[in-house]
Amino acid sequence: MKIHLPLSLAKALLLVGMAQMTPTILAESVSSSLITSTEERKTLFKYEIDLDLGTLNPDNSGPSYAYAVSEDGSAIVGQSYSDGSSSYRAFVYKNGVMTDLGTLKDDDSGSSTATSVSADGSVIVWQSDIDEGGFHAFVYKNDVMIDLGTLKADDSGVSYANAVSADGSVIVGNSMTDESMLLCIKMMS
Repeated sequence: MKIHLPLSLAKALLLVGMAQMTPTILAESVSSSLITSTEERKTLFKYEIDLDLGTLNPDNSGPSYAYAVSEDGSAIVGQSYSDGSSSYRAFVYKNGVMTDLGTLKDDDSGSSTATSVSADGSVIVWQSDIDEGGFHAFVYKNDVMIDLGTLKADDSGVSYANAVSADGSVIVGNSMTDESMLLCIKMMS
């Protein structure tokens, strides 16, 4: 199984010796986060890595998607089908083990996705289904998923935690307000 990764993820995996990589030039003068820059030109590289993260299904069937890797290479986060359901679940992959992060629903059903992780892999964010319908941003820290809610007075609506700072102290995302959708920053204690 070949996994196609953004350059930052591929570099991190190379640094920790998790995979052997071979760069292939795909295009020149392309604007993308996958681009490395030289003084003469910009070149887009595609890295192919032979690394099977597996899935959350007991028989290892179905898809999984890696979205981010911690700066130290200790954690990969993303989403995977779980237990034969059609719902995706957020996961963290550490030390060769994929762990289901759960959801914000009381019965732990539904979907969740993780798309950003702190530099040391200790803080993970994005969104999860909630009991009231829709989804909220979450932060996963110390093995606990915490609902970050919304900026609406009644906490209804949706929110996303799009990124977390390297030290895990600042989370940036989007939330519904009573008037509209708004970019917000939430500080962690």
